[in-house]
Amino acid sequence: PYENVLRRRSSAVAYPYSVVIGTIQSLNVNGLHDPLKRDMLTAHIRTHNPQILFLQETHMTSLNALRFLVTDDRATVYGSDAPHSNSAGTATVVRGPLVDWDVVSWSRDGLTGRWDAVSLASPEHGTVLFVNVYAPSGKNVRARAEFFDTLRAHVDFTADYVVCGGDFNCVLDHTLDRRGPFSYIDRSVVALRALVAEWGLADSFRHRHPAARAFTHFQSGGAARLDRIYVSLAGVGLIEQAEIRPCHFSDHIGVAHVQVLDTAAAVCGRPYWKLDVCQLSDPVTNAVVRGFLSFWLTQRDVYSSDSEWWEAMKSEVAIIFRDQQQRAYRLRTT
Repeated sequence: PYENVLRRRSSAVAYPYSVVIGTIQSLNVNGLHDPLKRDMLTAHIRTHNPQILFLQETHMTSLNALRFLVTDDRATVYGSDAPHSNSAGTATVVRGPLVDWDVVSWSRDGLTGRWDAVSLASPEHGTVLFVNVYAPSGKNVRARAEFFDTLRAHVDFTADYVVCGGDFNCVLDHTLDRRGPFSYIDRSVVALRALVAEWGLADSFRHRHPAARAFTHFQSGGAARLDRIYVSLAGVGLIEQAEIRPCHFSDHIGVAHVQVLDTAAAVCGRPYWKLDVCQLSDPVTNAVVRGFLSFWLTQRDVYSSDSEWWEAMKSEVAIIFRDQQQRAYRLRTT
């Protein structure tokens, strides 16, 4: 069930370690059967331009069904098939310069569709292992602990640099990363701590924000930062930005976002964007913006000042309006 899809030696592993990755994001999409959600996801990819995008719960039983994620010729999709059309499934979208790197190995969970791992290398930058994780959820503590132990046993993490992102469905710090009622002892965190220690990883968000509280999933009066991106301890100094960005098309309303070192070329286009005031009367746009604002009010403590929080909010609102403007245009022309 644990498939080594591709494994070969690369001469790049002998070169000195120097990693240049760019933007990394992780999001539990909670199913991609809905055409509208797929459109919103591709719009998100074009807008945020991540070089690595970890997706969980694709619910796709074949990787061929994820071809829509290849938004241009500079993208490749790896992942694990969902065993059923209503559960699990992962996808790791590699974009930009990373597409040209050698594929050293690619392995995935062929049984439950809960993880995939691809190792990429280049002579200039060494080897980077990207691991995409969707851990069992809820009170199924034993299954979650066994899942983390399985990752340690089946993923070859011998690389210069490791990036492990996904929906871990548990938190290591209940004080900062969880809010609200919690009725059981989650012993799976012991297995996750062992994995993090063995792979030499650090929580990118916690590294940048030691005392901040931010959440990616809200349910039954509680909230938790289930979606995280871990990076090698040796590379935490390269992290320029780590934050939770809003997502309006999934029940996981936060996207784990990490900026390691942006190597993408400057984006060309109009220097200014103007709001089409007709959008203000669109009920769908209004609902999306109101949902975002409710979420953003919970993120104040993540930022060092009100002005920084306000400027970040304006940027995200502009993205939402652009996405909705594209949606309205597609509806008019189809």
